[in-house]
Amino acid sequence: HEPPPPPPPAEVTMSTPRPAPPKKAAPKRAHASAAKKDAGAAAAPSDDDLVRLIQAGETPSSP
Repeated sequence: HEPPPPPPPAEVTMSTPRPAPPKKAAPKRAHASAAKKDAGAAAAPSDDDLVRLIQAGETPSSP
């Protein structure tokens, strides 16, 4: 009579963060490499750097 119970929240929580970290790890690594390449640009990002960060999905919030 009653509808099947929804999946346990634990499953959703475990399945949600799993794919997220790997996706963020890739852009972050590229960003770290770019920061190392242009330490000065990372300290004071220019328009080109901002565009690259935005395109990579990163925001100039972290040094």
